[in-house]
Amino acid sequence: MLKLVADTGLALLRDEDCFARIGGDEFMILLICTAYGAKAMSQCILNKMAEPFDIYNEPFQLTCSIGISVADENSSFREAYRQSDT
Repeated sequence: MLKLVADTGLALLRDEDCFARIGGDEFMILLICTAYGAKAMSQCILNKMAEPFDIYNEPFQLTCSIGISVADENSSFREAYRQSDT
C-alpha cells in the first residue's frame, strides 16, 4: 500500500518537487510555489487519494490528511515541519 501511495503521489508532482516518506505512513512533499499553489496541489492529492486503490483485484479505500506550512529563507526545517504537522 505504501508503494502505491508513493507512486500515486510522485505521479502528481513536477520534476522540481521533492517527495519523501518520513516514517510509518507519513510522507512529505516540498514544493517551491505560492500558498495558492500549495493549496491547489493539496486538493489534487486529496482527490487522487480518495479514489479506491486496486489491491489483488479488490478496491481499497484510504483516508488522507494534509498539513501545509509556508516557509521563507529564514524558516527552519523544524519549525516548518511543526507547523505542517499541527
